[in-house]
Amino acid sequence: MLGEQSRLVNSEYLEGIERAEFDEEITAKLKSMPSGYPGSEMTLAIENNRGVVYRIITTSGISAFQHVSKILANCGLEDRLANDFSGKYAYNCIFHRSVGR
Repeated sequence: MLGEQSRLVNSEYLEGIERAEFDEEITAKLKSMPSGYPGSEMTLAIENNRGVVYRIITTSGISAFQHVSKILANCGLEDRLANDFSGKYAYNCIFHRSVGR
């Protein structure tokens, strides 16, 4: 959990997977989550510099999901699934840093 003020967001690291060089920036920004109302769970994955998912963020409610998505975009990450509506992935979004950033 990312602190008492952020009960709508849960973040976990996958064991044995290298963290991304930009992970500390994400963690710092996630600590500023506003309060809100719980709702449906949505899951965001973050890939490290090698394209491997290393961190999973679960949000409760659409407001928390949108806020986390905005934080990740402001950190220079892009959602691989932004134009994929197939529903075949285990995550609602998979964020990565594009080459050259």
